Amino acid sequence: MPAESLILGNGADELIDLLMRAYLDPGDELMDFPPSFAMYAFNAQLQDARVVSVPRDDAFGVDVEAALRAITPRTKLILLTSPNNPTGTVMPTADVRRILESGYLVILDEAYFEFANADGQGFESMIGEVANYPNLVVLRTFSKWAGLAGLRIGYGAFPAEVSEHIWKLKPPFNVNVAALVAMKAALDDRAHLLGTVDKIVAERDRLMTELPKTRLLQPHPTRSNFMLCDVNGMDGRALTDRLADEGILVRHYGTPRLRNCIRISVGRPEQNDVVLATLTKIADEIGL
Repeated sequence: MPAESLILGNGADELIDLLMRAYLDPGDELMDFPPSFAMYAFNAQLQDARVVSVPRDDAFGVDVEAALRAITPRTKLILLTSPNNPTGTVMPTADVRRILESGYLVILDEAYFEFANADGQGFESMIGEVANYPNLVVLRTFSKWAGLAGLRIGYGAFPAEVSEHIWKLKPPFNVNVAALVAMKAALDDRAHLLGTVDKIVAERDRLMTELPKTRLLQPHPTRSNFMLCDVNGMDGRALTDRLADEGILVRHYGTPRLRNCIRISVGRPEQNDVVLATLTKIADEIGL
């Protein structure tokens, strides 16, 4: 990407916020595809905008036809995520292009790109297409693959007309010096960090095989560094609390569709072994 297309942010979250401040007036519409990252709807509501939710299908894919039908004259932003959080699903490039052809501004969040790109299944980023689509913004981050979440450093590739508006709103000191130093160090050490990504992907694939053997969890296919799992034999909230008692922290969601699911981030092999053993112990305790 040419340098003038890139804008750094205090995490990609800040860039999402700036885009919504630039493009959403009260009563305007943001299109979202739940289950998805909660900050999309949160930031839209801060602008007094309406969140138009187009639920994902049974495989957590985006229903493109439903999305196109949901567009109205008040639609200002369409927010896509690939791989998606919390489901780990990727969106086919052809589907992204169909939505881009609507002409409405599309924000494509590729925060977990590196994990999908490392698994050998092929993943086509859209970041190189920003030059070809004046209505496409692609967001990336150093939080996941480089482990810099606490330092807050993300970036986006913007068409010229969009970046012009973002620069008007962006604070001059939004990215701190420590984050910039860490970002440069990460770029200089890409081989090591991406090697760690490869190890995480290998452990993810192992967990996909081993988690069903615990009898408690059935993971959904994922291309990220986490997996969304259906809980068998007990309530998802109860399992989350039970794991916390064992010193294992997982994510539970209170939404109706995910109420009986948990999301597990991939740890080191020895950590994952503890998780598997603990889940098996709990399954034995409840007679599953």
